[in-house]
Amino acid sequence: MPKQLILLAENNDEFREQVVALLEEHGYEVAQATSPGQAREIAQQRQHELALAVFDVRLNDDRQSHDFSGLLLAETTCQKLPKVIMSSFSDDPDTYFEITRRLTEIAQKSYPATVRFLDKQKISPNLDGHSVNGKGLIDEIRSALDETAQTEQQQQEQADQKVRALFSKELITEVRGAIADELKGTLRSEPLDNYEGFIVASLHSQGKELSPQGKERILALEAGAACELQVQLLSERPATGMAEAVLIRGGQTVDEPTFDLEIEIESSFPDAIRKSVKAPADKPSEIIELPFTAPVETGEHDASVGVYQKNRLIQYLSFTIQIA
Repeated sequence: MPKQLILLAENNDEFREQVVALLEEHGYEVAQATSPGQAREIAQQRQHELALAVFDVRLNDDRQSHDFSGLLLAETTCQKLPKVIMSSFSDDPDTYFEITRRLTEIAQKSYPATVRFLDKQKISPNLDGHSVNGKGLIDEIRSALDETAQTEQQQQEQADQKVRALFSKELITEVRGAIADELKGTLRSEPLDNYEGFIVASLHSQGKELSPQGKERILALEAGAACELQVQLLSERPATGMAEAVLIRGGQTVDEPTFDLEIEIESSFPDAIRKSVKAPADKPSEIIELPFTAPVETGEHDASVGVYQKNRLIQYLSFTIQIA
């Protein structure tokens, strides 16, 4: 019996090597990826061989709390494969909420394949790559494969029953595949539109662009100052301003993908402001100009720009406004 092939996407080298050794010890073949791009390439090349995918939630930067690149990968790649999604940051309430919300969408798109979630700290408490507890991961993989096989069998039986009610047994083989495809099609979500670029934001006050300080992107303002936030999508990273990569592959290709930008500035807006913008592949989008008054309370105030496409969060750019 040939070995089942598992696609493993994990950016922690030591942890990935431990998991590969564990899977191979249990009789699986493993295709390794350290980034979303590598995982997509493997999935495209070996799509007919893969039995299951194991994705880490944070594949770009473990330090970035809004890195959900593994979830985006699961939404757009290997959609009909059973999956095990792993994270060591599920104890953070905001992260757990976002993971739970998006896992529901992924499960709907993956049906009849099963999607399971695994807390990495249960299989490697120190996340140092030296103490992987294999039982938890192997159990999740076996459960995902078994549940998927059972669901597919039930779906096939339902298709056969529908055919038998209408046609003779001689037509079952020809028709049941079409009925199964119809059943699956009702659960498919609209694919995302491909895009490669950056979400860029800059803050202006008194006719000058402010320079963010430190990794937290702290911008100093005077209380009650008149300000303007400028936001746009660019095909290349700019020399100035705050930027985060926006990368969607494996979806459909359109001339001008449309994004919704959700802008929040604590103590300045009572509610988030949402703006729609078209982003040509090789040109800058229009600039969203948002005048506002700086908070009057001293201290730090959180601000962010969420990038959405078809009601799915793609990227999140955050910064801090400091009032002295």
